[in-house]
Amino acid sequence: MRRLPAIDVMSMVEVGFDVSRGISGLDLTAGLKKPYLLPQVSFLLAEDHFFDVGLGWSEEGIQIFFRIDSPFEEAFFPDVEKGDGVEVFIDTRGVDSAVTIHKYCHHFIFLPKAVDGIQAAEVTRFKSDDRHEPASSENFSVISKFKTNSYEMQITIPEISLFGYNPLQIPKLSFACVIHRSNKAKGHFGQSGIDFKCESCPALWTKLRLV
Repeated sequence: MRRLPAIDVMSMVEVGFDVSRGISGLDLTAGLKKPYLLPQVSFLLAEDHFFDVGLGWSEEGIQIFFRIDSPFEEAFFPDVEKGDGVEVFIDTRGVDSAVTIHKYCHHFIFLPKAVDGIQAAEVTRFKSDDRHEPASSENFSVISKFKTNSYEMQITIPEISLFGYNPLQIPKLSFACVIHRSNKAKGHFGQSGIDFKCESCPALWTKLRLV
């Protein structure tokens, strides 16, 4: 995948930035630096800051980067909340008024290490009239890099796994994520799980403008 343009944060935080398109491929080092690094918002949610998130896009799909300042211990699937891993929520149309999950919403699980052969999966709970086949786990790419007290993840979600994704015609997304840690408090980007469950109300996810 060629280098991905970054994004501009439009809600949840007042900080925003515009960047131009690049030409070479992203890796963990580049994806966790500006202009791809998202603003740090843990203080707005009264949470500890223990992770960074980067995000880039192209017509071919989306790449998400995580740096988690907590040692990897163990991963679980499908009960990701029991160990280390991330949940990612994307509305490919960024529908402002959506108070329930609709056909353009996606709920993904990504693990630092595979569990029974599964390292990535879509687990979206659609309403019956919006139901379509979830993305195949084989479509995703997850690259993890482990250190003694931290780890990083590079996640690639191809366009085929993002129903309704059309960044040239609709250059915006809604985005949120939950970062789980073994035996420690979880963290959020885009929405606090204290008052709301991320999977329940996409209108509260952070709006991102693709630029």
